[in-house]
Amino acid sequence: MSLSNINSVTVSGANWKLVYSGSKGIVMYDLATFSKRVKELYRQSYPYDGGRHANQTDLAAAVGLSMADLNRRLNAAKGPQLSDANVRAIVRTLADWGAITTQAEALDLLELVCCPQFTTSEWSSPPLDSLDPLRPTLDPAPAPLPPPRNQKTNLPLPLTSFVGRSREQAAIVRLLDESRLLTLTGPGGVGKTRLALTVAAGLSGRFAHGIWLVELAGLSNPELVPQAIASVLKIKEEAGKPLLDTMLEQLERREMLLVMDNCEHLVPAVAQTVHRLLCYCEHLHVITTSRELLRTQGEVSFIVPSLRLPRAQAKLRLGRLSSYPAIRLFIERARAGRPGFQLTDSNAAAVLEICQRLDGLPLAIELAAARVRMMGVDQIREGLGNRFGLLVGGRRDESERHQSLMAMIDWSYQLLNPAEQRLFKALAIFAGGFVLEAVEAAGADPDDKGKNVSALLGQLVDKSLVVGSSGEDDRYRLLETIREYALAQFAVDREQLAVRLRHRDYYLRMTNHTYVEWMSPQHTVWIRQFEAEHDNLRVALHGVVERGETDAAMRLCAGLHWFWDRRGHQREGYTWCKAVLAMPGEADPNVRGEALFAASVMAERLGDVEACETWGEQCLAIFRSTGNEAWIALTLSWIAIFAAVYQHGPATAQRNFEESLSIARHLGDKVSMAYIFLYGSFVFEEQGNYTTARSFQEQSLAISKELGHKVGMCMALASLGRYARLDGDYTAARAHIVESLRLRRELGDRLQIWLLLEWLASIDAVQEQKVRAARLLGAIEFFRDELGTSNYAPGEEEHQLLLASLRESLGEARFAAAWAEGLAMTLEQAIAHALEKDSSS
Repeated sequence: MSLSNINSVTVSGANWKLVYSGSKGIVMYDLATFSKRVKELYRQSYPYDGGRHANQTDLAAAVGLSMADLNRRLNAAKGPQLSDANVRAIVRTLADWGAITTQAEALDLLELVCCPQFTTSEWSSPPLDSLDPLRPTLDPAPAPLPPPRNQKTNLPLPLTSFVGRSREQAAIVRLLDESRLLTLTGPGGVGKTRLALTVAAGLSGRFAHGIWLVELAGLSNPELVPQAIASVLKIKEEAGKPLLDTMLEQLERREMLLVMDNCEHLVPAVAQTVHRLLCYCEHLHVITTSRELLRTQGEVSFIVPSLRLPRAQAKLRLGRLSSYPAIRLFIERARAGRPGFQLTDSNAAAVLEICQRLDGLPLAIELAAARVRMMGVDQIREGLGNRFGLLVGGRRDESERHQSLMAMIDWSYQLLNPAEQRLFKALAIFAGGFVLEAVEAAGADPDDKGKNVSALLGQLVDKSLVVGSSGEDDRYRLLETIREYALAQFAVDREQLAVRLRHRDYYLRMTNHTYVEWMSPQHTVWIRQFEAEHDNLRVALHGVVERGETDAAMRLCAGLHWFWDRRGHQREGYTWCKAVLAMPGEADPNVRGEALFAASVMAERLGDVEACETWGEQCLAIFRSTGNEAWIALTLSWIAIFAAVYQHGPATAQRNFEESLSIARHLGDKVSMAYIFLYGSFVFEEQGNYTTARSFQEQSLAISKELGHKVGMCMALASLGRYARLDGDYTAARAHIVESLRLRRELGDRLQIWLLLEWLASIDAVQEQKVRAARLLGAIEFFRDELGTSNYAPGEEEHQLLLASLRESLGEARFAAAWAEGLAMTLEQAIAHALEKDSSS
């Protein structure tokens, strides 16, 4: 009988199987080797605090099995067998722990037990997304010309390990199949040369006449570019004949790869030479490395990225952290100077911060890691405040510009023309990125009318000094290391003050929105814009305070306080408000009143009741003196709240509320009416009049829905949820609060989100979802502390009672475990957990 007629045949041993599959041929199901490999791998990982290695109990818990059950399945004992789901969970866990770092290792494990591969979406999702991908099998090259007897290459042998870059290598190989000219571009120190040489070395079998490196870093005369190539290829110049013509004749039928390194200072000459070579030599391929594209016909570009790092705020186990290429490079280079150096719980945060602040640039990381032989990583981290003084003393075999971080960037700066240099220095004022409109407003040189800012910015992007725009917001940015260099140049620039003032004016215009506009449907758009520009707004504020510009400082505080309040920046806002209100100098009275209102709100959020009242009263006095009725109404309603909440008498609170509502009705200001009804409900709530309070919230909700005002809707829904909770109607309470939470998440209002999570936790506790309640309280604790609201007075007593109740109900061990799980959650994870359907506790 032919094997082709058999669908499947299995021959079994102790814990292996030889399987014939019609689709795959003969494959080995080798459970013994799989089990051995898994044990070796998890014993190498450090997934837990304290630096201990993982054990089988840890692995079992991670994959959702008991230790005994996992042991039986790994050893083919009687009972349930190792399923594909078990295998995939084990591989995911090993990736999460950093025990495996490549897709190849993951596939090897899957294939040992004939488990199907992960899907594309699974490979691109955590924790598998941190694995270096496979290099694709190269397509067969066209039939080569007969190779010379002694094929040669001048590629240098690598003397250090090459870390990461699997994805980049695979992409470059694919691009070379599509084009004969590929330029690797990117900022200095990103590793263009090393990547090009590594790719080239892996392609040696594809080029019959060899792979040759032409180094141009030391060449200053553009006319000598052909001579540099000829010298490497041993092509001699013929009398009375241009050298390039001689090269074309000799290279016409050769199948080779040229790697032309460091072309940025000779771009026109390299472009012309390479173009002629490729036009006449059909079997020639060229890789160039340059901080700027050649911009010649047929060129394909590849922007070399920085080494991969964890996303900001990611919470990673130690093992997985060390799987990121930037971290691995630091570890390996540090070991060269201090053998035995390891990533530990005590140094991991410092190593991560060093790599992040150095933008994942390989050269900068190597220079920093080299300091480990004489400094601790904490000292290196602190020393980055003077990174150009710290990161010097590269290898003596390197070119001079790779001997220090300063020299690396200075080389690029010196290649700029005067207009490009002026704009580059001006860009230093921007922090956290910028949009073209901001550059045109602040960075443009008024005397340079013939130059287009957009074109100049594009040239800086082309020269790898500015990271180009990406995504929908079209933002640009300087890498932190490059910005530090630009700041040093900017500090001594005679145009510095003019640029700072234009920067200030741009962000003053951006914040010049009335509170009515902030309550409009545009609110969400502005929140996103302010979040993107937050660092630039800080720069503007710092500048006006430093220069003593009182009016401008108060305008910025007044315009920013709505953003600070909605995005959970109350502590920062309070600090700025106090500093600005203490400034001497004159300001427009209405502007000062708005700054006082901002300060009062920030103070209340942080529990500073005395300052809240003082500034609120001062604010009201100013607006009464200027006759600003809209702000009188808003301030009266605000004063009414803390008058009621902080025991200053219900009569005063109610009188203030009624006056504010009367003014808003007179003005026909529906936005203010929505908020005044909202605030008024708190006044009557404090009096115990929940019927009137609920009625006011419902009126506020109706107006907010009519206006499309999501902030007002959120607040009214949350209050209606609280009232339903007090009535014991937990179904209605949860529905209102969940709807408010979904809107708050959409708006990104972090302060109110944690309050809503607390109310949902209290409902969970009553509805026997106590474990989830404890997890939410753990998550809440982290964010209360982060936002500076841990002493937020309203509800604090209830919070402590809820904690005590859950501890008693669950027992200290179960409560502590759930609380720890919550502390480890991101805000988005906590929200998702709160919105889950009920589960057994």
